[in-house]
Amino acid sequence: MKKVLYFLLIAVLVLSLCACTKDTTVNGSELVSAEDVTKITILYMNDTDKPLRIYTNPEKIRLVTEHISSMTLDSSFPENPGHHDGGGYYITYTYKDGAEITIVWSGNMFFRVDDGAWYRMIYEEASAFSKLIYANPSD
Repeated sequence: MKKVLYFLLIAVLVLSLCACTKDTTVNGSELVSAEDVTKITILYMNDTDKPLRIYTNPEKIRLVTEHISSMTLDSSFPENPGHHDGGGYYITYTYKDGAEITIVWSGNMFFRVDDGAWYRMIYEEASAFSKLIYANPSD
């Protein structure tokens, strides 16, 4: 009987600990819809006068949207994005209905949609995005 009670007590403690752990990660697809995107415009943060890339080709749009949709983003981090120096991109999705959203991509570290909450990116995923856009020139 003691073994059963001990086992039940351990099980309750483990379940309690699991319930207290909050997952702070989201997938990029939870923040940005990849459906009905007709154009993607990418600007350097430091040079917004001339687009770095403009994609209207469905295959190039798919490559970019799939990469961003598959990213793992964390809403809990010690850094302050406002105090981060570094370049980045403004990535504007234009949808079939004319609506636009802009992703702020700061220094391969931070990500947000329009004026929304900041998320921390996994560096390797963010770096892979830079390689992707440099391998795919504008249409």
